[in-house]
Amino acid sequence: MGKLDKKRLGMLLDYMQNHGKEHVAENERWLAEVKELGLSAVAEKLEEVARLEARANLLIGEAKALLDEKKHAAVKEDHGAGPHHSHRPHHKTEGHLHIQFHPIGVIRTPYTDRAPRQPDPDAEGDFRIVLDDRFAEGLFRLEKHEYINVLFFLDRSSHHVPLQVMPHGSPDPVGVFGSRSPVRPNPIGLSTVRIKSVSGNTVRISGIDALDRTPLIDIKPYIEAIDRPRSV
Repeated sequence: MGKLDKKRLGMLLDYMQNHGKEHVAENERWLAEVKELGLSAVAEKLEEVARLEARANLLIGEAKALLDEKKHAAVKEDHGAGPHHSHRPHHKTEGHLHIQFHPIGVIRTPYTDRAPRQPDPDAEGDFRIVLDDRFAEGLFRLEKHEYINVLFFLDRSSHHVPLQVMPHGSPDPVGVFGSRSPVRPNPIGLSTVRIKSVSGNTVRISGIDALDRTPLIDIKPYIEAIDRPRSV
């Protein structure tokens, strides 16, 4: 094994953090299933495991940020600090900014291997959003809205992200940001679905284009006056 340098250390920390994110998402999915089984004592232990995993991943991110700061400082020293060099303060959003999300629940669907390209409002089967109990209060009066926007993490999306894709039914390629491809630099899904009912920590919905146990990021009401663009 070769000597560890700063570049290789950075790559190692990136790998550790990405691997840790997968562990955090997996822990959340298992925890939700254990809660559904009513195993409260087991769930309590797994919640502690999930907190430790999340904390470890946060520390890895902080270590990576410190390493990046050292790299920027070294570059500044190499460039010198003479009168012809203007140095502006390093803003924390420059370079690599690690953003960490924790799932707030899971999406339950009949799809285990393959999901449709778009939500099917007439799809048959059990479609529901199950929030962690600690977020259940956030569903208060959600049913006054007919539709919601659901944001979720495409945890089984490919790691290879082409920047040009061929949309379904299109004869020409487009950039990934001009498509609804699930394979994206940040694999975040967004679907608008109809609310069927809200009870406790569960929202029953119309068909959504997500695999079973997909980690849930957020729920926002669909408000036509805001979400539907008006022609000027």
